[in-house]
Amino acid sequence: MQVGFDRSDRGYPWLSVLLDGYEIIDEGVDAAIRAAVTRGNRILACHKGCGNCCISQTDIPVYPHEVAGIYWYATEKMPQQARAVLMNQLDTLASCPFLGGQECLIHAVRPASCRVFNVFGSPCQPDEDPFYTRQFDVLIPPQQYINEAFYTVMPFYGVKDRYDRMDAMEDGLIHSKIMNLKTYNWKELFSESEVER
Repeated sequence: MQVGFDRSDRGYPWLSVLLDGYEIIDEGVDAAIRAAVTRGNRILACHKGCGNCCISQTDIPVYPHEVAGIYWYATEKMPQQARAVLMNQLDTLASCPFLGGQECLIHAVRPASCRVFNVFGSPCQPDEDPFYTRQFDVLIPPQQYINEAFYTVMPFYGVKDRYDRMDAMEDGLIHSKIMNLKTYNWKELFSESEVER
């Protein structure tokens, strides 16, 4: 699935590498889901309107380049009504702050961790973490696509040379910058004056 945004925005030179990275991950996840369905006669439980993992997961990994993408989307592309919902729930830590009802307010720029988390079989029960209750039903993320996506976003971190990118990946540069989406101070990032434009 391609994210339909104009990549030529000169104000955000990192935007194209972020969106390219997400497209790579989406391609890998789609391929892994198709393979699992074909190989094992499995049915994907995840569907639009299900937000159980957004509530039950206590740790949702997010990287600085993804924070930048979320900020860009929320301030530049998010509809006003969704912005109002977001501002009203930024103090809530019970679930992901970007879950509006049972819908992801930032679905187009959701983090890689959300993109790769897919469950087969039956939908998750409220407060269920299928990693512990039925790990066999959790999609195994396609590592080669994830590695390629991280390689693609390295320019965001100032690493442009292809050999330097490989070295930085081996050294764990990106993984050393990981944060938790649920505990990140989004309220500080989204001041009301910016979100209410």
